[in-house]
Amino acid sequence: MGLLPPETIDTRYEKFDHPIIEEKVASLTKQQAKVQYADAESDAVKQTVQMQQMIDAGLGRSPGRRQRGRSA
Repeated sequence: MGLLPPETIDTRYEKFDHPIIEEKVASLTKQQAKVQYADAESDAVKQTVQMQQMIDAGLGRSPGRRQRGRSA
């Protein structure tokens, strides 16, 4: 799972949201899923690139599930 906070100026994301989300994802997936964290440093273009990189890497897809348009 990808976690893309918009910036680091507000420490809430790093101090509270990130650990809570990691813990919940681990709990819900029986430790099978991990959270990939990428801070955009208040840069919308950078955040878009980060999101696309996560999608391209297959984050968010169920294991064993094929991506549309690709053959097995």
